[in-house]
Amino acid sequence: MPNAFNFSASPFDCLTQEQQRLVRDHVDVAYFPKGTVILEVGAQPTHLWVVIKGQVAQHDEGEVVASYGPHDCFDGRALVAGKSSSRFVATEEVVAYELARQTVQDLIAANAHFGALLFADLGSKLSALTERQEGNELQAFNLARVDEALLRPAIVVDAETDILSVVRLFQEHKSTNVLVRDNAATPPRLGMFTATALQKAVLRGTPLDQLPVGLLANYNLVTVRASDQVGDALALMQRHNIHRVVVLEGDEVKGVLESLDVFAFLSNHSHLISMRLDNAGSLEELAAIAGQITDMIGRQFRSGTRVALIARLVQDLNARLFARAWQLIAPPELVANSCLFVMGSEGRGEQLLKTDQDNGLVLRDGFAPPAELAAICQRFSDALASFGYPPCPGGIMVSNPAWRKSAAEFTQMARQWLVLPEADSLMNLAIFMDAHAVSG
Repeated sequence: MPNAFNFSASPFDCLTQEQQRLVRDHVDVAYFPKGTVILEVGAQPTHLWVVIKGQVAQHDEGEVVASYGPHDCFDGRALVAGKSSSRFVATEEVVAYELARQTVQDLIAANAHFGALLFADLGSKLSALTERQEGNELQAFNLARVDEALLRPAIVVDAETDILSVVRLFQEHKSTNVLVRDNAATPPRLGMFTATALQKAVLRGTPLDQLPVGLLANYNLVTVRASDQVGDALALMQRHNIHRVVVLEGDEVKGVLESLDVFAFLSNHSHLISMRLDNAGSLEELAAIAGQITDMIGRQFRSGTRVALIARLVQDLNARLFARAWQLIAPPELVANSCLFVMGSEGRGEQLLKTDQDNGLVLRDGFAPPAELAAICQRFSDALASFGYPPCPGGIMVSNPAWRKSAAEFTQMARQWLVLPEADSLMNLAIFMDAHAVSG
């Protein structure tokens, strides 16, 4: 086994050289794709896992009660009890060391300190489980990662940029801050200029188009990692008396997290998802947001929200999701001269969880669609499939030419369904009656 095992993390930091060698001789590496159930309720555990990379969520009675990241180990509780009382799921790709149960028992027998540390950790987790409150939204807030909240795109300018240009960026991007890169400093540094600092700039008396932003930028940035918990990020803001932190992923800036967005995350998850949909710039971002919609449904249901209200929220969010995907895929001229609509349970506003695609496209009469219309529509259907909405077995999708026509052609087709009372006609008419426009 590799020598990279981290013996500086509890409870392994108390092992002797011989006991460390025992670990190296018996430990192995396991890989779990995203979504893998690592340990199911009632299963007999065979290993103690130590996370190397990724995140694992512990579910108890359908709720996430703990999250495990790099250097965390699980599930000692199940090893002691002989069976697992929780469900452990890889929330992203996970690489972990796995230490056989017998080896763990040998370590406990040989090193009382190791056993004490392991059981102390178990005790704290058991207490957390038994003292769990019913505030599901607050619990989700405490366990949520920073990259699950609304991260505002980082606007980066050179330190020599004049402040008047920065103000124009504020207005263009509806932002109140920019990151300032000072490459002339040794070593190069990164700072932030905010709308609050603009007051100081005005009071200096220098014309704003002649005043470099680097002179007034704050280079003492407070940063968090994308994998950090939202609650920790908010505590950091309070400790430093600031309203925003820079979010890093590795050495790269991922975005800026503002306190107002954290409070929005805490108070209204559906509002946060709506904002993320409006700001999404790629299909990959939309795929991640589609997963958050499903998570939101579970949170709303557990908190006692009426099913009818959840359905209305889901209908609105799905409509925004589909519309944004269409806007990212279709050229602007096609978006402006067409109407994307959904049908079935989605059209009626009765959908909670993801079901088959039921959608169509009405083209403005007289509009000449682009030659690649079929490829555009196919890409849209493929995108929805990647979001978790499987293709319709009956082919009721924009990728089917029968469901993308001009307004006049749809009118004629609907009349034929009425005039010819055949099984397929009546079925198509019933489906079409539920149509709900989402774009155009």
